[in-house]
Amino acid sequence: MKCFAYVLFIFFLGVSTSVEAQRSAQRKGDVAFEAQSYSRAQKFYLRAVKRGSEDAAVLERLADAFYFTGDYKNAAKWYESLTSKHESVDPTYFYRYALSLKSTEQYAKSDEVMMQFKERASATDKRAALFDSDKEYLARIEALSGKYEVRLAMFSSNSSEFAPSFYRNEVVYASNGEENKIVKSNHTWNNQPLFDLFTAKITDKGKLKSIRFKGDINTRYHESTTVFTKDFNTLYFTRNNFTDGWYKQDGSGINRLKLYKATRIKNNRWEITELPFNSDAYSIGHPALSPDEKTLYFASDMPGGEGMSDLYKVSIEGDTYGDPVNLGKDINTEARDTFPFISKDHKLYFASDGRPGLGGLDIFVVNISEENTEVTNLGAPVNSPKDDFTFIINSETNEGYFASNRENGAGDDDIYKVIRVKE
Repeated sequence: MKCFAYVLFIFFLGVSTSVEAQRSAQRKGDVAFEAQSYSRAQKFYLRAVKRGSEDAAVLERLADAFYFTGDYKNAAKWYESLTSKHESVDPTYFYRYALSLKSTEQYAKSDEVMMQFKERASATDKRAALFDSDKEYLARIEALSGKYEVRLAMFSSNSSEFAPSFYRNEVVYASNGEENKIVKSNHTWNNQPLFDLFTAKITDKGKLKSIRFKGDINTRYHESTTVFTKDFNTLYFTRNNFTDGWYKQDGSGINRLKLYKATRIKNNRWEITELPFNSDAYSIGHPALSPDEKTLYFASDMPGGEGMSDLYKVSIEGDTYGDPVNLGKDINTEARDTFPFISKDHKLYFASDGRPGLGGLDIFVVNISEENTEVTNLGAPVNSPKDDFTFIINSETNEGYFASNRENGAGDDDIYKVIRVKE
């Protein structure tokens, strides 16, 4: 009898220890997730699952932690676990599950999950309406395909590069190549080095020259998406919330993105100012300029938007800026709408995972100089099952660039050159 009681004591002690271990791993995962440290959150949530947790909150955040870092294969695995083990699941997880399946080219299964999403979604959810009205989206995208030729840009490497912009006869882009960094540090979002700005150009002898962007723009924090004025004396760019030596966070301890303006003083010296409509509470980034340079476009997750991130615009009058204006439901969705670019012929190119596409972020275009024009997918080969984003093009030469993490690239995110061969 004593022996039996001892065995029961050891059993319940083991169960109690296991449950506490699960809870401890989940708490640590929650802290990391809420700080957008998704690579760390993955480790803690996986530990909780390994120790027996099937909690819906754990599976939701574990899947999201992979989704937000572009690991769609693992995201699909954990969204499947979530939706198969729990009945009351928010429709958004079915939507992300469907997109993750697309990114692994499981289109038939993705459509099945999208139907489950549609059955659960609100009647006003634009994502469901778009899917319902365009069930033949693969055939539609195929009809839109073949308008561009795509090849890997010469300055792509085994590091991550994205966010190209035109600068004189060069291309400015963001890279996290550690061999070029003065201060080496990793971002907890995906445990990769932070980004700096670089310049690439082809020399007179045809050789590639890629160097850090000259001047005092780069810091020990992220610098990424850029746009230059026509005279190249003003630069708008995205940086972590780091102004005048102060690194600021919101109430949850998250360092948000902000937009900055750099004005050339002389040669490679710049005067940097923070734009007045930034906030410590949410992110504003990824600038684009209208052809007349009187309107600045950007992406933000500020309150009152349509989804995870929306596209906005503000008017520019000298050093004065208007209030942010949301581009509205015709463009923004309940998902991610981001990375705008305005071409000289007044077309807005942007990346979104809120519309029928090939998987991950797809690139879309709409003519903003005309009313009631349709947002269209650029089709393959610009779009792929993976993330495709930061598209730019010179509408006069029909040449441009974009970034993608598609298979068979040089590294993580790579920059591709694009040539438009037909309208």
